Amino acid sequence: MATTISEAAASSSVDSQQQSNKPDKPIRKFADFRLSARTLKGLSGANFVKPTDIQRLAIPPALSGSDIVASAKTGSGKTLAFVVPALELLHRERWSRDLGLGALIVSPTRELAYQIFRELRRVGAKHQFSLGLVTGGYHDVKEQGSRVGKMNILVATPGRLVQHLSERPDLSTDNLRLLVLDEADSVQDLVRLKMRQPVCQVDASKLAATATPDGLRQGFVRCQSVCDKPRYLWQFITGNRQRKSIAFFATCKQVRFYNELFLKLRPGVRILQLHGGMTQRRRTAVYDEFVRVKHAVLLCTDLASRGLDFPDVDCVLQVDCPPDLRTYVHRVGRTARLSRTGRAVVLLLDWEADTLPSLLAGLRPPVHLEPVKLRLPVKWDIVAKLAGLVAADCELRGVAERAIRTYLKTYACFAELKQVFQANRLDLLDLARSHGLVRVPRLPRSVLSRVRLPDYQDDLVGDIAAASSDGDGDDNDEGEKISVDADNGNDFLVAKQADNAEEADKAAVKQNQMQKQKKQTKQNQQPIDDHQLLNESDSDDKSTSKQKKKKTLTKARLAKRILSKGIRPFTRVLFDDEGDAVADPRRLQVAVGAEKQVDGEGEGEGEAGLAIDKAKRQLEAEDIVDKQLYRQMVKQRHREAKAKAKARQAKAKASSSSGPFAKKRRIVYDEEDSDADEDEESEASDDDADENDAENESDD
Repeated sequence: MATTISEAAASSSVDSQQQSNKPDKPIRKFADFRLSARTLKGLSGANFVKPTDIQRLAIPPALSGSDIVASAKTGSGKTLAFVVPALELLHRERWSRDLGLGALIVSPTRELAYQIFRELRRVGAKHQFSLGLVTGGYHDVKEQGSRVGKMNILVATPGRLVQHLSERPDLSTDNLRLLVLDEADSVQDLVRLKMRQPVCQVDASKLAATATPDGLRQGFVRCQSVCDKPRYLWQFITGNRQRKSIAFFATCKQVRFYNELFLKLRPGVRILQLHGGMTQRRRTAVYDEFVRVKHAVLLCTDLASRGLDFPDVDCVLQVDCPPDLRTYVHRVGRTARLSRTGRAVVLLLDWEADTLPSLLAGLRPPVHLEPVKLRLPVKWDIVAKLAGLVAADCELRGVAERAIRTYLKTYACFAELKQVFQANRLDLLDLARSHGLVRVPRLPRSVLSRVRLPDYQDDLVGDIAAASSDGDGDDNDEGEKISVDADNGNDFLVAKQADNAEEADKAAVKQNQMQKQKKQTKQNQQPIDDHQLLNESDSDDKSTSKQKKKKTLTKARLAKRILSKGIRPFTRVLFDDEGDAVADPRRLQVAVGAEKQVDGEGEGEGEAGLAIDKAKRQLEAEDIVDKQLYRQMVKQRHREAKAKAKARQAKAKASSSSGPFAKKRRIVYDEEDSDADEDEESEASDDDADENDAENESDD
């Protein structure tokens, strides 16, 4: 059995094989499908009560074993339309883990596969099946391969699925009961697959008046220039701080640029980014975070436009025009899902606004866009602030240049709607200013012949130069041609002006005048010597010969020049308060001590030449004296530190013996000590007197 699910924008036409599979009684709840008790418990646990139109039309024929090609509008519950049959068919056959793979679900993107896997886990929580998710972006391919053969229901992306089918012998599809191809509208010849007859086509989109959700209010804003887009984007973010909203861009580099920009500007709401340039773990973390939070703005590419169900998304803004009509329907389908309300706005340039609404109105069912007028802030212009941030950050400037290149590639080379995407009407200078740049960056060759050049009279254009040689290219509005500088191999624009004799002569005359003025200014700046004028020819010859024989200046030659001039490098000079130089006493002491040692050792030696050996011995002697003085200084510091420590200890002992009782005892002790001192002094005086008497007697 094979089941294909697609959006309403590209439903396959199988009118000849269309069959009506209407149940006998109307289905109002999931219990009317005669499902098992485990499936009903899983649905009630996931808060699914009433089936939608696509579920009422697709589940009965899927349970009966028919091949189905189902189509419905975005946000109508197509995921549950094949999740319930997958669980119920395996339950009815009493599928076990030993039987291997029973249901295979193929998804085009990793995020959509992850979302389907989450729905399977929620609805099939009461079943005993083994579920598996196999996507790219992870490096543990061997670990995935060791487990993939034991899964009953497998959700995978095409690339990694083909890899495991070719490398793992235990992964077999012989017992496969159900194959689901989600978002299959990109495959044009899908109905030609080997499906079993009968093929039942279920088209729930015919029951709707429009291809977009019913509760969606949508419109477009006409932008006068590309610089208006960041202004509207800033107003959109600051005006929806208490809501959950999504902003779509054309390329990954634009998402990264505006994410880094708004992180610096701090708009007061959480900013998240989701694009294909991120690692898979980071993409999954951002997806979970945006599902969990209540207020946030997601900046993303069309990676998040297909099938992803973000709850409670209120607003969707398309900063860049969608590449095709199906992508527009997918983008606006991220809001107003499952009978909710939402708003969607797309920013269009003048020529885009003239063609895209009429093309959307021609769809079946049609999509009607109404013009919306938004007021831009007058006091604060984000474009000027953006230019300041980009000029101050080199990394952000590089991201802005890469964003412009990728945007022009997408706009000029990979657009399907040629009548909408008119790259020759883009103003490159306005595009550069909308990204905070004052100059147009270098562009690839594939874009050169499809864009319109800005005004070359403007001084702000730096990388676009004028040339006079001929080359291939398309004519632009100003009569100039676009080509590539093939000599240098650089991918920048070169303007080839039209041949005009009068203008060429005027330009040559102006150029000659400018050169003469430059020569005169140089001659006036340099003084002229009479002797130099007389010997002008000889001096020219000598100067050329000297330039040829000029030798390189090495470190040894530079040292000899310094020594010959008496310059002592690495010297320190001290100055007093009046500004006079004062000799360093310590350095002078070192030099004097070293000279004494050297003079004592070097007696009898000649003084011719530079005396390098003597200088070497003097440096060694200075080193010895310097170390001795340093040791003395350290010892002196230690002595001072010990003296300070003893003083602190004495002070601490004196303070510890303070108090009323200690004071009296000290007085008593002081009196006793004073009496004892007096006795000792009297005894000492008596001894002195006796000694004097003895000396007198000896003299007599």
